[in-house]
Parts: sequence; C-alpha cells; structure tokens
Amino acid sequence: MRPGSRLKGQPKLRERPVLETLPGVSCVLLFLTAGHLLLDGCGGDKESARVLALANTNTGPTLAQDPAHGSVAELTKVVRDVRVRRASDIAWTPMARGSRLFPEDAVQTMEHSAAAIHFETTGGVAELGPLATMRIPAQPRELSRLKHISGRLSAVLQPGERMGRLEVELPPGTLVLERRKGSGETRVEAQLNVTPQRTSIAMMSGRATLRSKKAGTVNIRPEHFVELTNDEGDVVAQGLSGPPIRPLSPADEATVKTRGRLRFSWKPNPEVEGYRLAAFQRQTKVKHVDVKREASSARLELSSGLYTWTVRGLRGGEPLPSHPPRKLRVVVDRVPPPLALRSPAAGQVVSGRSVRVAGQTEIGARVEVDGRPIRVGADGSFSVDHPVQIGVSNIVVRATDEAGNARAIPRPVLRN
Repeated sequence: MRPGSRLKGQPKLRERPVLETLPGVSCVLLFLTAGHLLLDGCGGDKESARVLALANTNTGPTLAQDPAHGSVAELTKVVRDVRVRRASDIAWTPMARGSRLFPEDAVQTMEHSAAAIHFETTGGVAELGPLATMRIPAQPRELSRLKHISGRLSAVLQPGERMGRLEVELPPGTLVLERRKGSGETRVEAQLNVTPQRTSIAMMSGRATLRSKKAGTVNIRPEHFVELTNDEGDVVAQGLSGPPIRPLSPADEATVKTRGRLRFSWKPNPEVEGYRLAAFQRQTKVKHVDVKREASSARLELSSGLYTWTVRGLRGGEPLPSHPPRKLRVVVDRVPPPLALRSPAAGQVVSGRSVRVAGQTEIGARVEVDGRPIRVGADGSFSVDHPVQIGVSNIVVRATDEAGNARAIPRPVLRN
C-alpha cells in the first residue's frame, strides 16, 4: 500500500501540504495568509537554495491524496539534475517531468538545477532553486507544522477571519504561533535563527509560546526575543526584539595576534541607543562593554584562547537579538619582532644621493624606513635604496608585527 492510502470504508482525511527543511537548506521564509502558504528558503552558497510553495488554506476542500494512485503532487518542471528519495527508499534517484510524489517523499535539486512541483488537489506550486531539499510530511488536520533544522526562518500568520495555527519544531522545543478566530488579532511574525549551539526567537509582531525541554512554557511577548541553548533549552538571553547588528571584524573563525586589547567593529544602526560587545568562552560571558550609539568599534582585553563574540543593539537599556556568534582564536603576543640590518653600517660615508637599506625581520612583519613603508619579501627580507641629504642623516628602520609590537634600529650615515 502506498504511504497515505486508505482502506475501503475509511473516511478520507483532509491534509495540508507542508515543507520540512533539511540540512541542505539553510533557511526558509514562511507565510500563512488567508489564501496561501508561502515558503522561501535561502542559503549561503553562490546560488542561494530557494524553496517556494503555495498551498491553498481556504476553508474549502483541503489536500487529500488522489484515491486513484495515492499521489499528492506532480513534478511539472525539471532543469538539469533533480532527484527524489521515496519514503521506502534510502537512495536518491533522478526524476523526470511528470513524475508523481507521495507523502514522505523528498525532492532535491543539485547545483545549477531547479524544479517545480504541482499539488494536484489544491493547485499549489513549489519551486526549488539550486541546492534545495524539501519533504512532504503527513499533516494533522487544521494544523500546519514545520520542522526547522538550521539557519534563518521567518514565520508569519497574516490577518484573517478564521483561526490560524502554526507549530515550528526547533532544537530546544516547539514554538506555537496562533491567531484565534474572531479575536481581531493582526499579523503574527516570528524570526528564527538556529545555529549549532543556540536558537533565537524574535517576535516582530504578535505573541507566541515555546514549549521548551527544560524551561517549560516560555511566553514571548510582542517585540521581544528569547535565546536558548539547543541541548538543554536553557534561556541565555531575552529582551526587546529588533534588527541584529552586522559585525565587521574580526572575521568569523579568525586567528588574531594582539598585545591584549583587541578591536572589534560593526556596521552602525541608527535605530539603536547603544551597543553591547561581549566575548564568551564555552557559552559563558567573560568580558563585555557598553558603548554609545555613535560608536562603530570597541576594544576588549582578552587573554590567549578560543572565544565567541557578539555585538547587540541596546534600546531602553535592553539588548536586542544577536547576530550568529562569531568564533575567534586570540594569540597574545607582546614580544617585538626580530630586526637585523646588513646595510648601511653605522657611520657609513655615502658619496651618492641614496644608500642601500637592507635587512631581515619576522615573516609577516611590516617595515618602515624613516616612516615610509617598504616592500618586505615572503621570507621577511627587505632591500631599498633610500635617499639621503648632504651631511649627517639618522636613518631609522622600524619593524612592526601583526600584534602591533615594534622594534626600531637607528643608523647614522654621512653624505659628502
């Protein structure tokens, strides 16, 4: 029997098509309106993975399997490499235009590929861009359910006369968005972000309830957010919701050498009243600083080690949601780089208009001669003809390493 088929005499179940994001899809944008269900997925690849689905949610007939063949949808467009994994199979196989889809089937597009899926009863359409994966799970009646595994997702219940309910399964628990029938409630919108360690939920409008594994029921008010750990469901941050700050430097997973005070920068946001920069080790805050809204950078004194760091906007003294934490390796270095000069010799007499300045320093160090930067070879060697005036000149050669440590050597020369 095909998945979802029914026995003779069994009443026909009314089901709604819902897409479940898989590890191949980094984010999904989901809208529930009075007439349609819209999902739009995006990824960080060169060609964003895109999933677009329209499914009728009117009070009329809902999706039911075709009793003739048990399928719920048809593949109406195939561009290049499109594959399917049937509910009873473990392997992905190529698909052709006109192929039928059944409950629990999964569809995947490869690089530079695309597909369109038509839901037979409702007329809904799902369009998949490159590197996208979707699954059609069986659904309870009068309930839309989505499983979100990783990345960003925006879930929206649009205003309507009838009741609307959306459940999103997240690592720390299940988020429930609900609009009651006849309540006059407006748009309900939640912005979600799932990283390997944490999940953040920001209510842009309306309210929601999270059934957490450990924290129990967490009520999230309009324009507020909550951030939880994925493993235990512990609440680690909460406050007003708003746009996250965009971090600039250091880059994610960077290794930075420093003398101790490390500079962090971000893109300013005129909508906030200030910023909170924080560094964490093993999800425990070790350093933080609050700065004014005019600032676009700040420094933290850190010791050598592995960190994650965030910068949040502040409004009314409360922190706004965070961007995904950036990883950072800090190497504290307070030792000046080595510097050796082969020429000129101290007190050297010069007959021409210039003197050769040559020497060796640490790989990666910068070198200046009398304040002017010169080219340094990949092995740390340097050589340049430096102009000198008639009489005694005191040439200063300075080498500066990545951490900012510097060593200088003066060399007096005499030009006749």
